[in-house]
Amino acid sequence: MFKVNAYRGYVFLFAGRYEDEFIDQRMKLLQLWMDRICRHPVLSMSEVFQHFLTCTDEKVRLSVRS
Repeated sequence: MFKVNAYRGYVFLFAGRYEDEFIDQRMKLLQLWMDRICRHPVLSMSEVFQHFLTCTDEKVRLSVRS
């Protein structure tokens, strides 16, 4: 089980690092964040964000060699 605390709009989760409930909650929060960034008119078009969404291992290997 975990405890949720809020401070100035931030949510803090206190739990064991690998507990199923903690991981489920983090996945939900990540999905909310991704949805919000994808709807943002400027951030969704950011080159860095587009790279994050489309980067594959092969692209990383090629860019490291360059």
